[in-house]
Order: sequence, then structure tokens, then C-alpha cells
Amino acid sequence: MKPRILIVEDDKSFRDALSAILARNYSVTAAENGKVAKSILSIQDVDLVISDIQMPFFTGVDLLEWIKQTKPCPVILMTGFSHLLEMKRADELGADDFLSKPFSDTELKEKIEKILGVLKPAENKEEVKPPEVDFFKVPIEDFVSQKETSCPVFIKLNNDKYIKIAHKGGKIPEEKINLFKDKGIAYLYVTKEDFPSFVGFTVQITKALAGNSNINAEKKNRFLKYTGELLSQQIFSPSFDQTSCQHAKDFLQSSLNIIAEDDETGSILMGLNDHTDFLYAHSLGVSAMSVLIAKKMGWESGAILFKLAFAGLFHDIGKKELPKSLLEKQRFQFTAEEVKLYESHTVRGKEILDSLKNAPSESVAVAYEHHESAVGNGYPRSVDHSKLHPFSKIVNVANVFCNYAIRSYPDQKILTAQEAISKMQTNKVFEIDKQAFQALISLIKKPSA
Repeated sequence: MKPRILIVEDDKSFRDALSAILARNYSVTAAENGKVAKSILSIQDVDLVISDIQMPFFTGVDLLEWIKQTKPCPVILMTGFSHLLEMKRADELGADDFLSKPFSDTELKEKIEKILGVLKPAENKEEVKPPEVDFFKVPIEDFVSQKETSCPVFIKLNNDKYIKIAHKGGKIPEEKINLFKDKGIAYLYVTKEDFPSFVGFTVQITKALAGNSNINAEKKNRFLKYTGELLSQQIFSPSFDQTSCQHAKDFLQSSLNIIAEDDETGSILMGLNDHTDFLYAHSLGVSAMSVLIAKKMGWESGAILFKLAFAGLFHDIGKKELPKSLLEKQRFQFTAEEVKLYESHTVRGKEILDSLKNAPSESVAVAYEHHESAVGNGYPRSVDHSKLHPFSKIVNVANVFCNYAIRSYPDQKILTAQEAISKMQTNKVFEIDKQAFQALISLIKKPSA
């Protein structure tokens, strides 16, 4: 006997089309509104109700509440952009799933099979169990300027329920984004699998995502946990605007999950952490501060911010080949030969990143240029400031700040954010990019009077 489905939809053409699709595999009954559906359910049992959420006379939420109290059965609600509050209420009432209009035949089939699968014999349950999906946070503002979405976009209802609100190639209208923001929603979500396309990271990570990576999973998980602890405890000072910090932290955590999945970039990144006690923390700090500065300067593109975060993480990659003993010295302790060796890390960093098939070209420029200065007396080339890559100017400012505010060698006195800014104004103000430095300053909260 075919499973029985009741479709409740006030749009006749859509109701008829949906009925025709499902009639191939299911016994279908249709109702034009919640009141008619209630009458049908009073005299007929069904295995699943698929209902629009917004209908005259008796809404989908009203119908859901009546079903759960009177004649319990699974319910899928079809939703639109404007139904956020209704969706939350429906979730509290026990809606089994949601379908965001417009949806594909495949999505519809998967939702139905997921729910009706629990009615099948126990031995078949594994066949219909949905796969685990990881979701990454994306600040809602990042979608304002997008002409179209590069992947499906979801909204989070609760800890384990995500509802698709935009399909790949779709567009989230700005008025809808404003509606979400008015309702206190700060983030939308993309899947872990889709995050690389969202940020334009063209690395081939299919194998890694499928669990076939050569990177030891336990080591990778420890590394990512350690990264989260660094971000929370050492990188983001309480002196900074905390909303900006949280956005940057979430973005970096998602980016690092993707970078670490790839064997090549993941191994090199973990190598930074293994080389000295301070190199990775410094690199992570530079990456975080670069993203914060760029966002303050008005850079909103997820793809651009990802490349900048990548560049910050790998800006000192050339140091991994320098002796640990050299990296744990202060600059004034260097001999002339050690100065030359130390400064070679920019050239070597460029060479390493040039050899990586997955490294964005911008990161190559940053590794090479992050010690150049605004007055043309930096290294390795002492070039004019106007010729530097825009990423290099931002990473340079972030690098100088982190040299003061994050431990780089044993017994270093760590400065507060305000002290680091003061030190930069005294010692470095003419050597760093003014716009990026002003953005950094504006991120720091003024001390209470």
C-alpha cells in the first residue's frame, strides 16, 4: 500500500503540480486550505501532511497545532521569506521539517523519504537516514551586496534545524535581509561542503571532505580546537569591538576548517604550529587582525576576506625554515649574518606559496611584501608604497600590531591593545599604511572615563 500524503495549498496551480509529482509514488489527497484539511483529517488517516504555512481561514501553523494535539502525524511546512516568526512558532509546535519555496523535485523527495523512512522496517532505516551536515556561520551583512548566491543559504531555527532560504544562483532581497536583522538574526549559514565556493577557494577538497584525507584526523581536530582557544583567549582583546571580533572569529574558524581539510595547505599550516611556541599564534593573530581591519575599511566580499585571511595565516611561512633559536631572539640581538638570514623569510615565503597549487596569488604577494614600508625603506625590495598589493598594506599593519600585542619570543612583555597602538604611533606611524592604521584604531574601544 502506498504511503498516504495530504497536500494543503491555497494556490490551485501549485497544488495540482505538487499532487501530480507525488502521485507517481504516493496516494495523494489535496486540500485548498487548513479548514478543508482539518475536515479531511477528521475522517481519514494519512502518513504525512505537506502544508503551506500562510493560507486564509486556517494557517499552516494553526493546522500543525491542531494535528499535533488531535491526530498526530508528521508535518512538513512550505515556507517563504516572510514567515520567520511563523517558522519559529511551528518549530516549537513540533513541525517535522520545512521546505523553502521554490524547491526542487529532489528536495521534496528527500524530505518525504527522510520522514516516511521511520515508518519502514528497522532494517531499512539506515537506507533513509540523512547524512550529517556541518553548517558554517556567515554574517548576514555579507549577503547584502551579492548579485546571486554561489550556493544554497540557510537560516537556523534551533541547534539542529536549518531551513533553506535561498538556492544556488538565487538572490536574497535586501528588504528580506533587513527583515531578518530586525528580528535579531545576525547570521545565515552555508554548508561546510559549499563554504569553499562561497569564499572562492578553488581547492579540490572532495577527497578530504569524504574522509580520505591523509591528515591525521585526531591531530587535525586537536589543532582546530587549539586554534579556537587561541582566538578566544589570546587574539581578540576585550578592548576591541566585540561584535566585530565575533564575526571575524567565526569567519576565521570556518576558513581554517576548510584550509585544514586540504592535505597540502593543512600540513603546512600545522607545521607553523609545530615549529615554535609562538609562530602560529602570531600568524593567526595577523590573519584575524587583517580581517578586522579590512571589514572596518568596508571590505565585505567573503571571497576577498577569505583570501586576506589566508594571506595573513601564511604571511610568515618562510620562517618555518629558520632555526628556532633565531626566531626566539629579539631583533636587536641579531648579528649582521642573522639579520640577512631572518630577512630571507620573505623571499622563501614567496617561493613556498608559489609552489602550492591552492594558494591564492594574493598570499604570494603578501608573503613577499609584508615587511615593505610606506616610506620605501623596507625589505626585501624597498619599493614605493604605491606599488604594494593592497593586502600587503593591511597585513603589514596587522603584523606590526601583533608584534607588540601577541607573544613572539620568550620573556616578551605583551602590550595591551591601547599600548600597542601608542607604540605604533610613536615608532611606526610613518612606515605603515595610514588608512589601515586608522581602521585599526577605530576598532579599539575608548577607555571609560
